[in-house]
Amino acid sequence: MVMAAKEETKTMPELAPGPLFLWRHPVETVGATKRAAATGNTYFRKPGMPLRSLLGSRVLKRQCDAIIAAGASVEQVQYGDLVSRTAAVMRSLCQFLQIPYDPRLATLEGADRSAVYEGKHHSLLRQDVIVAGPRPDVLDPGLRAKIDHYLTLWRESDARERRTISRGPTPSFAQRRLDQLRYRLYRALDACTRAAFCFLPIPLLRLYRKAKAHAREAKTKRNARQTIPARQLRRNELQGMNERERTVGNKS
Repeated sequence: MVMAAKEETKTMPELAPGPLFLWRHPVETVGATKRAAATGNTYFRKPGMPLRSLLGSRVLKRQCDAIIAAGASVEQVQYGDLVSRTAAVMRSLCQFLQIPYDPRLATLEGADRSAVYEGKHHSLLRQDVIVAGPRPDVLDPGLRAKIDHYLTLWRESDARERRTISRGPTPSFAQRRLDQLRYRLYRALDACTRAAFCFLPIPLLRLYRKAKAHAREAKTKRNARQTIPARQLRRNELQGMNERERTVGNKS
């Protein structure tokens, strides 16, 4: 979710109601990105997705602060509250949006999922029960330490504005510059992709879709062959050996 640029924030006070921001802790956001990539989702397996998730959260925070500074009314929701206190949060959102509350907003039973893409990473969304428990930890120690260092840096930055101090290790200057360069490069590649889909001829885009679907199908078949149990593979090998022996015996 990326909100308005500075020029757009000037008109935010005229909007009623204002924008909604859904926040999730960067450790959980990056973890969700890694878990989605592990399911084979091509979008989340793109290069630099953990870094995009981490630094993108700070970009979103700054844009949110800019909108608030412009005088707009903003509603901010924590992901943990949304999944653990769904009814209360949805009532508050309806009040902010100036719409009547419907109890169906607090449950997944009978939910319209037509806009949700297919994929294993959406398996929880396709259930009828909202899962609020902890997710599997898939972050390696190096990535977790990097997230912690950036969180400390951002807390110290916010703390200086309040004339307080928060101590802890932070990323080096060189590391921050390198990460920013990588982040902007990834975002530039995303912009090129959007431009391509806007201006390339439709027949060429259809050809690209077909090639992508063919590659996905071939990969699925390849993975299916690789997931055959070792015992079954051994049985198939023995059957093949027996058939060859019978063929040789018949010839002799």
